[in-house]
Amino acid sequence: ENDKHMGVIIGHMRSNGMAKCFNRIRTMSAQLDDEVDPEKGRNNGAISAMFWWLFKSKDMAESYDYMFHVETDARPIRKNWIDRVYEEVEFSDDFWIMGTMYRGTSNPRDWCYDMYLGCAEHFNGNALYRLGDPVFNEFLAKAEESQDMHWGYDAWIMNYLKQEDNFQFYA
Repeated sequence: ENDKHMGVIIGHMRSNGMAKCFNRIRTMSAQLDDEVDPEKGRNNGAISAMFWWLFKSKDMAESYDYMFHVETDARPIRKNWIDRVYEEVEFSDDFWIMGTMYRGTSNPRDWCYDMYLGCAEHFNGNALYRLGDPVFNEFLAKAEESQDMHWGYDAWIMNYLKQEDNFQFYA
């Protein structure tokens, strides 16, 4: 069923000229089962599982230096945005994550499910990520291993980074 949906999406991209902006359009699936993804892609556990899976994909790491991860509820708001993303990677020093901080409500009760105060301090998951960096991969593997799956991967990565035991990753 997913292949059918992806075929429709790629067909739309080709018909409206969007496909010419990309060298290759490729789809991948983490093959999440109903236990991990009971809400069909709308819970933090499933979204996080897909994110972590991308970093374990040898195909991704061997094919690309960076990945622009766009969450399914995000939409571009400016013309030529893809050119700007390319320029950020091409003309920046090496980095692990480049994106923006969360810019929504500062009241965590509005969107954090009462998990913790200060959750608005996380970076937004719509970001550029370094692929194939062994130290970053180690950091991500340890973050994933300790993740509370009620949290989103983006909030968890920031939380993990701020724990004193993990300061060695960016000292």
